[in-house]
Amino acid sequence: MLNTPAAGITPASLPAAGLLDQLASQGQRASFQMVGYGISRYTGGANGGGHPALDFSSTGTRELAAGNLSSVTSGWLRLQLNGGAAACIGDSGAPSLVDGSDVIAGVFILDGSLSGGQCQSQPWSMRVDTPSARAFLGQYVALP
Repeated sequence: MLNTPAAGITPASLPAAGLLDQLASQGQRASFQMVGYGISRYTGGANGGGHPALDFSSTGTRELAAGNLSSVTSGWLRLQLNGGAAACIGDSGAPSLVDGSDVIAGVFILDGSLSGGQCQSQPWSMRVDTPSARAFLGQYVALP
């Protein structure tokens, strides 16, 4: 929490209750943008020699990845990022925005891969349009 209000910024908007349930009817046509600040590449490996390793020299530069809906559950939003983009270490807490808007659909929590690799699968975001999320958020901000 900030001691004084931040000046010169407009916060992102929260979604209406159940927005993702409505977007789920669009299937993979529903598109999103995911903002991240984390690891963005590997070093080493086939082209760099040695064992592939995460590059921890990130400068904290904001990256924006486009994606489409993979699935929606009662608590989670899962995206399929496009163009080789991936969520990775350091991206936790990043917003997943409804494409073309400032509406936060979810907050990135984990990158789970069945193969065990990091930064190789679809990101999982916690929905912020559910009754439980809205009950929590409503203690701090006005909800749409």
